[in-house]
Amino acid sequence: MRTKFTEAFGVNLTILPSITPPPYAEYRQAIIDSGIGIVETAGSNPVDHLPHLEDAGIKVIHKCTSVRHAMNAEQVGVDAVSIDGFECAGHHGRRVRGRSGARTRTPDDSEGHRRLRMRRPPR
Repeated sequence: MRTKFTEAFGVNLTILPSITPPPYAEYRQAIIDSGIGIVETAGSNPVDHLPHLEDAGIKVIHKCTSVRHAMNAEQVGVDAVSIDGFECAGHHGRRVRGRSGARTRTPDDSEGHRRLRMRRPPR
């Protein structure tokens, strides 16, 4: 992969609950050892991975399916959040409303505790 890219690129680390979870610590270490600069986490709360990734200088974007999850991710210390709705397979339970109008925000945008605004997708 490194020979194909001259610019920084990111990878996804999807953290899902499981009876026999995959070796997430090994995946995380492979990301760190490879010199990846950006990791998008998705699924469960990434709090256990943040100290390791932060120490390696890796920026973490957590993909969320609701404003509540985004605010929690921001509180645990991710660098940015993004919200995916049903149209991006980011459905959450029975809430199948699209969230096409959601925007990504970084902690710098959070001054004044502004909340993410959701707009309905155009019909």
